[in-house]
Amino acid sequence: MNKPEPTGYTTKCSYPSPVLLFGMVITGFIIAAIVMLVIPSSGPMDAITGYSPVNLTPDEKQWIAHHPEILVCPDLNYPPFEQITKSDDYLGISADLLREIAKNTGLHIKVSHEKDWDSCIAKIKNGSVDILGAVYISSLRDDYLVYSEPYYHSLLPIITRSDATDMTLDQLRGKRVASVGEYTTNLLLREQFPDITIVTVPDVRSGLMAVSLGTADAYFGDLASATYYVESEGITNLHVSGSYIPQNTTEFQYAFGIRKNAPELLSIVNKGLKSIPPEKREEIFRRWISPALTKNPINPVLILLTIGTLTALLLVTGSVILWNRSLTRIVSAKTSDLERELADHKKTADTLLITRFTVDHSQAMFLWIDNNRVIRDFNETFCQATGYSHEEITNMHLSVLNSRLNDDRIHELIIRVRDEGRIRIKSEIKTKSGSDLPVEIVLWYFTFEGNEWFCAEMQNITERIQFELERETVIAQIQRNLAELSVLNDGIRNPLTVILGTNEIYNNEGTPVIEEQVKRIDAMINQLDHRWNESEKIFRYLKNHYGVTVNQSKESDTKTQQDSEFTENSG
Repeated sequence: MNKPEPTGYTTKCSYPSPVLLFGMVITGFIIAAIVMLVIPSSGPMDAITGYSPVNLTPDEKQWIAHHPEILVCPDLNYPPFEQITKSDDYLGISADLLREIAKNTGLHIKVSHEKDWDSCIAKIKNGSVDILGAVYISSLRDDYLVYSEPYYHSLLPIITRSDATDMTLDQLRGKRVASVGEYTTNLLLREQFPDITIVTVPDVRSGLMAVSLGTADAYFGDLASATYYVESEGITNLHVSGSYIPQNTTEFQYAFGIRKNAPELLSIVNKGLKSIPPEKREEIFRRWISPALTKNPINPVLILLTIGTLTALLLVTGSVILWNRSLTRIVSAKTSDLERELADHKKTADTLLITRFTVDHSQAMFLWIDNNRVIRDFNETFCQATGYSHEEITNMHLSVLNSRLNDDRIHELIIRVRDEGRIRIKSEIKTKSGSDLPVEIVLWYFTFEGNEWFCAEMQNITERIQFELERETVIAQIQRNLAELSVLNDGIRNPLTVILGTNEIYNNEGTPVIEEQVKRIDAMINQLDHRWNESEKIFRYLKNHYGVTVNQSKESDTKTQQDSEFTENSG
């Protein structure tokens, strides 16, 4: 990678003498000669080579004539071995090797475009396709596959976050390990390491990101594809903590997978593979595999060239010393810039992890849903509230959580969210036990990298519903008590009216005493009436501000009229 020239720095240095310049030129020629010799001798790491011309038998030629089209089913997203681009081009190591095999044998190979690797496995099991482009040699698939001669051997690494210690697969028991579904490494974990919690991911990139963001403890796959994504995605917090070494050293080498009932095709592919010249193989592997994964054997000619180089270096040593002083400050400044950039990157990564931890432990439940109404992510609170495991929720359709959420209803909600930006609804979600959990949902949407996403924030409102039921019960009881109080007031005033009337008729000496006691009782009843009126004001406030409805006593007007009559009589 070309480094930009430093700017913003002023240096003062001396120019080298003509003799030193001449020495630098001689050194340049020698180094160029070394590079010319080294590059052709370098080969891709563990690329398996071998060459022999194609010599097809009559039966093999007849088989090709009877099978004018051979279908290969590639993994859509498995660089550097194979991938389908947005323009539907089949690229990668396997693709280039198959093109050479077809050219040398006369096979006409056509690509079968399937949605994922699982579909390719299903296709070759039922005989709908003939070849899988890049598979590990393993006894785990012997019931439906035979394998070509291997063309590449790759380390099977255990990839973890940089702060993790070295470990083996046995030490990962009880931990979450990401692995691509239906890959041989996934089958290996299922059969030989059942105590490991497998986090099945759709592709290598998703597995590495799961480890980087802390949703998985490790990723188990092959080194070449993992290195490709670590470099292309700029992931900086991962490293290789260990590896798996199979007991059978012939297993877990890359080869072409051939449907089991086509032995003629297996023989033709093997002959075509061996017919690829070594320099062509090196060209293919060098094109796709990172230089970090290549090895360079030592060329004996380099020994002689090294002696000449050392002589030339004596001439340029003085120039290097002069330039070194002037460059020291520039390198120091650029190093500081790089350290700041790395610190900022780590701060961003830590912020993402803290944010994820906060969301996972929030009281609210969160779901992230794609445009196909499929759940792509969720927080731990949702798992705890519903009882579902991570594997059960991943890629679950919304209709599983609520049978009333059919396509029409979901489409209606999506239109509302797009129009309003954010909506609030009440609903229920089905837990794993089958019970309905009442929730209040705030739903909004956003776009990321050109894709539309929806986020649902859900609150459990079970306690709120119970509180509202209890409040209605209490309000009803208060209404009954006020009604009984109104009747009680009237029941007291009526006998008092009779007593006053009787006293006026007989007009005896105790009349003043009776009237005094009646007035005292009447004052108490008036105080009760005042409290009753205050209660009516409270209920009017509840109705205006909280929607509480209070049934007014039908006897209210009558009671008021009786109060005025009683006051007149008592006067």
